[in-house]
Amino acid sequence: MLLIATFAQSKTPWPPPAQPGDLNITVVASDSPQYLHDWVNPEKHNKVTIKKINNIKVEQVAYCGFLISGLTPSPAPDSSVYFSVGFKLYGPDGSLLFEQPIYTQGKIKDPQKQTYVMADPALDLIMEKSDPVGTYTIVGIVTDLVTKQKATGIYKLTLTE
Repeated sequence: MLLIATFAQSKTPWPPPAQPGDLNITVVASDSPQYLHDWVNPEKHNKVTIKKINNIKVEQVAYCGFLISGLTPSPAPDSSVYFSVGFKLYGPDGSLLFEQPIYTQGKIKDPQKQTYVMADPALDLIMEKSDPVGTYTIVGIVTDLVTKQKATGIYKLTLTE
């Protein structure tokens, strides 16, 4: 298995983001990095489509994103949101294969409205011939560094022959 970083961050309107204090993380995976490129393209604002996948093959890249909402801004005058994202990858037998407690951290200065934040970098997951066929589980963990609140999100990908 090979893990690679892909960089992206922006906003998207689908479905409404959580209220501050109602921390949420959604893990997604696609067979195309297009949604990552659209995420940072101002012309695509409000038009980001993520074509989710459930199955992958050996050497196929799964472009995984961590979308966060419900972050709480720090008190004025800073009024910024601060967060960290980690992840765990479990194999088909339920064993922990890889863990990165702090994969990335982020800050958004003075957010003017509720929004989604895509963790930067995104994660490219490539399964190798030596990886067993079956369902893998990606667990994303976000920590709101202002409130110390944590939330998890899960995404399952099945490696097929």
